[in-house]
Amino acid sequence: MRTALVIGTGLIGTSAALALSQRGVAVHLADHDPEQARTAAALGAGTDEAPDGPVDLAVVAAPPAHVADVLADAMRRGVARGYIDVASVKGGPRRELQARGLDLTPYLGTHPMSGREKSGPLAATGDLFEGRPWVLTPTRDTDTEVLNLALELVSHCRAVPVVMDADAHDRAVALVSHMPHLVSSMVAARLEHADEAAVRLCGQGIRDVTRIAASDPRMWIDILSANPGPVADLLTDVAADLEETVRALRALESSDEHKRREGATGVEDVLRRGNAGQVRVPGKHGSAPRVYETVAVLIDDQPGQLARIFADAERAGVNIEDVRIEHATGTAGRPHPAHGRAQGRPGPHGRAAGAGLGDPAVTPVSPPAPAGGEGVRMSEGFRGASNLVRGVSAPRTPHPTAPGRCSSVENGAAKPVIVAIDGPSGTGKSSTSKAVAAQLGLSYLDTGAQYRAITWWMVNNGIDTADPSAIAAAAAKPEILSGTDPTEPTITVDGVDVSGPIREQDVTSKVSAVSAVPEVRARITELQRAIAASAVTGIVVEGRDIGTTVLPDADLKIFLTASPEARAARRSGELKGADLHTTREALIKRDAADSSRKTSPLAKADDAVEVDTTDLTLQQVVECVVTLVEEKRAGK
Repeated sequence: MRTALVIGTGLIGTSAALALSQRGVAVHLADHDPEQARTAAALGAGTDEAPDGPVDLAVVAAPPAHVADVLADAMRRGVARGYIDVASVKGGPRRELQARGLDLTPYLGTHPMSGREKSGPLAATGDLFEGRPWVLTPTRDTDTEVLNLALELVSHCRAVPVVMDADAHDRAVALVSHMPHLVSSMVAARLEHADEAAVRLCGQGIRDVTRIAASDPRMWIDILSANPGPVADLLTDVAADLEETVRALRALESSDEHKRREGATGVEDVLRRGNAGQVRVPGKHGSAPRVYETVAVLIDDQPGQLARIFADAERAGVNIEDVRIEHATGTAGRPHPAHGRAQGRPGPHGRAAGAGLGDPAVTPVSPPAPAGGEGVRMSEGFRGASNLVRGVSAPRTPHPTAPGRCSSVENGAAKPVIVAIDGPSGTGKSSTSKAVAAQLGLSYLDTGAQYRAITWWMVNNGIDTADPSAIAAAAAKPEILSGTDPTEPTITVDGVDVSGPIREQDVTSKVSAVSAVPEVRARITELQRAIAASAVTGIVVEGRDIGTTVLPDADLKIFLTASPEARAARRSGELKGADLHTTREALIKRDAADSSRKTSPLAKADDAVEVDTTDLTLQQVVECVVTLVEEKRAGK
C-alpha cells in the first residue's frame, strides 16, 4: 500500500492515519469539518489536500449512522481501489449499501477493537491499536486485493486480525462493549444525586466499574442506534438477573431463617456465575488469564519515588505485569498515603514476555508479582532496597511531558514550561495551542472561554450586562473551573458544564461588555495565573493579553498574526454564501476595539516572537511553535 485516504479524522481515523504515515504510506485526510482534518494533519497524520487520483485504500471512519452515506459517495466517485470502514457495527452498513445497488466487491467491513473515553484527533495515537483485535468481515464476494489491503493496514497498525461474520460480530460487540457501557452508565448515574459524604468514599472498585461511562454520549447514541436489537436482548437477560438478585436480597431481610438461606443461595449463585464469566476474559496479549500475587506498597505524594519502585522490582528479578493506585480520600493538594497494587511475574532475563501498553493519563504506582513466592521475593526486595519504598501519587495530567521535550531538570525535579500565545481573531491561536499542547504533553487553557463562562453566569442570573457596577458586584460569585486537557478542554460554572452554552449568540453578544469590567478581568486574571502555576508539566495559554498582562514572566511568548484577507477566509471557512469582504471589515473593526480598550488591550509583548501565519498551514505553524518551545527549553 502506497497511498490511503482516511475519511473522518476523529480518534480512530487519525490514529490509523498516524500509524500508516509512520510506516511510509502517503495519507490524505478528509472530514466534514475541515478544521478537524487540518488538526490531524498538524499532528503528522497526513495531508488535508485531496489526492490527485484514486488511492490504494479508502478508510471510512465516520459514525455508524453515516457510514453507508460516506461509503456510497466515495465509491461512486471512485476515490480508491478498495474501501473499508471502521465502524463498531458491521451488518447494518453492508445491508444499506446492498439496498443502494452498489458493487460491494471492493468493500470490506472492519472494526478495530480499541478506543478511549476521549474523542477527536488530539486524543489519537499511532499505537492505539497495537496488540488489539481488528475484526474483518469479508464475504464470498469480497475482492482478494481488498482483503490483502485491509490486512496490510492491520499489520501497519500492529493489530491482530480476526475474521468474523458481520452479524456475529454485532452480537459479540453488543456483549463485550455496547451492553457493558450502558450498565456502567447506569451504575454511574446512581452517583449523580448521591450524598456528597457517600461519594467521597468512592474507591478503585467504583472507578473500575464507571470508567467507560465518561465517554461522549453523542458518540454512543450513534453506536447504539446502529445495534439496538442485540443490546436490548442482552439487557433483557441482565434485567432478569437483577430481578432475581433483588428478590434474594429482600429475602435476606426476612426474619424467616428458611427465606434467608434461600436469599443467600440466590446471591451466591449470581456471584459465582460472575466468577465463572470473569475467568473467561482473556489475559495479557489475548492469552489465557493467569492468577498473580499482589504486592501492596504505601506511597506518599513525593516526586522521584516511582522510579525507585520499579528499580526495586528489577533488582528483585520480578517483571511487572500490571499496576494500580488506590488514592486515599480527602487528601487532594497535600502529601497523602495511597495504596498501590499490581501484579507481576519474572520474565526471561528480567524482561517482559510481551509488549505492554498503558494509558499515560494514569499515574502507575506500585508493583507486583505472581503466585509461587515471587510476591514475597519482591516485597523483600522493596524492604531491602527502599525500606518499603514510598511511591508517587502525582496529580492526574492527561499528557505527561514527552521525554526530552519541554522539561528541564533542576535538583531532580521537572521544571514546567509556560507558553503564552496571543494574537487577534482568525490567526489560528486555538487550533495551534491545542495541537502544540497535545504534541508536547502540556496542559492547555483557553482564556476566552473563561470570560464567556462568567458572562453566561451573569445572563443566567439576571445581572444587567449593560451595567458595569452590577457586573463588578457579582464578579466574584460564580465558581469557574477549567479542564486543561488539550484533547478535551472543559469548563464548568458552579458545577454545570457550559462548554456548549457559552458559544451561543446570547453570550457572544454580551461577552465584550462583561470582560471589559476591571473587576471581571482582575478575577479571571487571578484564576488564569493560578491554573498556570499549578500545571505539573507546563501549559500553553492562549488569548489576547497573556504575554503582556496575565503571564508577563512566561517562559515563551508568541504573537500570531496574519493578513486580514487570510483571517477572513479562515473565519468564513466553508460556509456557503459567506461574504469575505464583510468578514474582513468585521475583523478589522474588532482589532481596533481590542487594541484601544483601556483594560488589558490586545498588544504584542516586547519579548514575544511574532509568527505570521498568512501563508502557513496549521501543521507548519504547529511545527514552528514546537521548535520555538524546544529551543527555549534547551536555552538557545
